[in-house]
Amino acid sequence: MILACGLSVPGISAAKPLDGLTLENQRMMKRGSWDLKFDLEFGAGAAPLKGPVRTTTSKDDVEVDFVRVPLEVRYGLTDRMELGWSVDGEFDKGVDTNPVNFTGNLLNQGGLGGMRLFVKWKLWPRVSWMWEMAMFGNNALLYGRDNVDFGVKFMYGPKLGPGVMNVNLGVVSKGGNPDINDNGVKNAADIYDNVISFGIGYAHEWSDRWEGLYELAGSTSPFKGGFGVESNAQLAAFLGVRFSPTNRFSLTAGGGFGVLAGSPNFSFRIGLSTMFGNIRTHAQARQEESDFWQPTEEDLAQVLRRAEKAAAPAGPGAALADRTAEAMRAFDRRDYVAAAAHYEAAVAMKPDDAMLRYNLATTYFVLRRYSDAYGHYFKATELNPSDVDSHLYLGYTLYYLKNIPAARRAWEKVLEIDPTNEIARNNLESLGAERP
Repeated sequence: MILACGLSVPGISAAKPLDGLTLENQRMMKRGSWDLKFDLEFGAGAAPLKGPVRTTTSKDDVEVDFVRVPLEVRYGLTDRMELGWSVDGEFDKGVDTNPVNFTGNLLNQGGLGGMRLFVKWKLWPRVSWMWEMAMFGNNALLYGRDNVDFGVKFMYGPKLGPGVMNVNLGVVSKGGNPDINDNGVKNAADIYDNVISFGIGYAHEWSDRWEGLYELAGSTSPFKGGFGVESNAQLAAFLGVRFSPTNRFSLTAGGGFGVLAGSPNFSFRIGLSTMFGNIRTHAQARQEESDFWQPTEEDLAQVLRRAEKAAAPAGPGAALADRTAEAMRAFDRRDYVAAAAHYEAAVAMKPDDAMLRYNLATTYFVLRRYSDAYGHYFKATELNPSDVDSHLYLGYTLYYLKNIPAARRAWEKVLEIDPTNEIARNNLESLGAERP
């Protein structure tokens, strides 16, 4: 990502995942980006119905084991709108499946669970909503859809600590498959009910590559009950992990445990996602949360290398050149104490070099020696008042030193120099300042 201020931060360009383990995230894809996702899910002991079975007149849970294979494709039409298509294959194995009031081999067959078209919009910085239509479904499957379903879902994702919460609330209007009815039930809409889904989760960013997923999700039963049959709602807890080895590819794995009878006693899901085109980076996703962007070690290393290339002396300044080269090598191997010592020596040789001051301040910033970083960033802004990066990171040091009014002034100075700088704008917004 090349920001308007000239700061390059490709070191964290791993694509942010679009959703949780079972929940949809409010974040949006970037315009012109594609996402292809494939999942494989196993589950055992789901009991969406309770009713009389063929061998008894007592009401027992109608249990089913299943395998699902969802495939999904998304496209970022704009930065605020996504288009998507998905298809689900499903194979159910029912236990005492054929309640006397139903026919059609309910919950004991395989096939196409449904095909889905959806559109997702960004409403506000942390809120999105989705409209969907499902077609060619089969209600005889546990997760099957109708011939035509319509649904809407809202997603809310506030930033919380090192991660992001996912809150989902949706409803699907089910018409019912008329092929599944018996005992005078001529319209299967009398059997099947609209489904309200809900969930809350937390995506914990352990690092730029690893993420922990914790969710509690459920829904009302797709069956109305009646005709001698009772319905069981779904609610399950999920734990998962996501690993993004590259900036365009991620792997997800996790399991779920049923809390209510309608959910599987146990389920397991593995999936992969690959993105291509104009993908959204970690830094862009952080800005999208309307929370101020906080630089990582990788970001600062990239800034330092850019600055070092511009600042490296040539000609007779061999001692200075050696010091700055040693400082950069120490920084690259993450020996920040040694890097700071070398930059201190370089600054002592050339105290009025704004770039050396900036590099030394950046090294202290990584060491979280914010008081030391502040002094050198401040000197860098005096030596080069038009340098956006120096003012930007000066604002961060002041923020971490709890001097919020001064941090605000530093970021306002960034916008005076470069009115298009989105990092400074979002930082000011997060502090409650009105955007200029």
